[in-house]
Amino acid sequence: MNKKFCLITPGRSGSTSLMKVLEGFDNVAVPNKNIRCFNNELFHPRHVEKYKRQYTELCQAKIKTHHELLEKFFLYNENYEYIGFKTMPVRHRSDPGFLLRDDIQFIALVREDIPSTVASFLAAKNSFSWYRSGGETHKKLTLNGLDYFLIWGNTLYIFYNLRLLKKINNPIQIKYEDICSPGYCNSALNHFFNQSISLENPQPPTSGRDYVENWGTFKRFVDFWVNIFGRIPFST
Repeated sequence: MNKKFCLITPGRSGSTSLMKVLEGFDNVAVPNKNIRCFNNELFHPRHVEKYKRQYTELCQAKIKTHHELLEKFFLYNENYEYIGFKTMPVRHRSDPGFLLRDDIQFIALVREDIPSTVASFLAAKNSFSWYRSGGETHKKLTLNGLDYFLIWGNTLYIFYNLRLLKKINNPIQIKYEDICSPGYCNSALNHFFNQSISLENPQPPTSGRDYVENWGTFKRFVDFWVNIFGRIPFST
């Protein structure tokens, strides 16, 4: 009997690195072991239609819906002990039943530092790169004027994802700040996979001050909206 899992996150929380660790195990199936799948995100909005066509060819069965894609992905990899993928809550807003599935172990990965999360999103969009190598960025953003509408929008987007995460029953709960610590292990995650799971080369958590020139003003603005929207799930 195989075990199904889903790493679910609002983003900018080390999820790509964690999926690479899981992808490296011989008994774990992820989309990248079948097709070339961007960050193992089976439902990436820019690529999901292509993935449907690819799994249609692999499974020799027409795939039209997201639900069919998911079921064929699980079926195609049924010989693996573990089968999983990465996604974001907002990508399933039209299918709220997905977040309630009890046959999938959800692994919820979030970041406590909301201002730095927002700054990381904006820096990634500005540089057209969603990967980090650790350390400080050399080109900082200076945000002012209409940029604050963009900051507000990204903050709202993050909290919308976090609210959707609250619908999940009994997720394995992980925080970005924790997995960045050398030697960190999550007992629930280790128990599920029956082995120790940790990042191969954890880097210290990034800070928004690495990305934003006027960090003090930026952080105060985001913190104002954080206090309005509420705290994140399972925050300490």
